[in-house]
Parts: sequence; structure tokens; C-alpha cells
Amino acid sequence: MRIQLLSDIHLEVERTPPNGVVNSDGDGDLYKFDFPADPEANALALLGDIGMTLDDRLFDWIRLQLSRFKLVFFVPGNPSGKTSFASEV
Repeated sequence: MRIQLLSDIHLEVERTPPNGVVNSDGDGDLYKFDFPADPEANALALLGDIGMTLDDRLFDWIRLQLSRFKLVFFVPGNPSGKTSFASEV
């Protein structure tokens, strides 16, 4: 098994695209991070500080990665669910 690693990508943080033009929906490309997939990797490990677990867009983005990799491992970072309670997660 070959595993590609990603960490600390903070999908919840607004960023300006390299061309400097913010997209038309005004969300600053939240949860739209793309990256080159290792063609030999069949698994992706998302290791901390990926996005906020209270935001459904995080899980939409993770589901998108399942179309690229056979397995996706998700380990949330310490602030990922900062404003939630265990009963809500």
C-alpha cells in the first residue's frame, strides 16, 4: 500500500488564488483545495488541521478524495471541532 500524506491545509481559511482573482461566489475558495495526487498512491492520510468538522463542506471535500483514492484516513487536528460538543459530533 502506498499512502499520500496531507496535513495542515486549513480548508476553512480564506485564501486568494494564485492569479489574485477571487471566485465569483465570494467564499475565498473555502474547501476547494486541489493537489496533485501521487499516481501510485491508493490511500490518502489527512493528518490534522484539515478543516472544521462542524462544516459539512469538509466532508464533501473528503468524499471527493474518495473518488481519487481507494482509502482515505482522516485524523482531525486539535482545533477541528473546537466549538462542538461530543454529543453533536
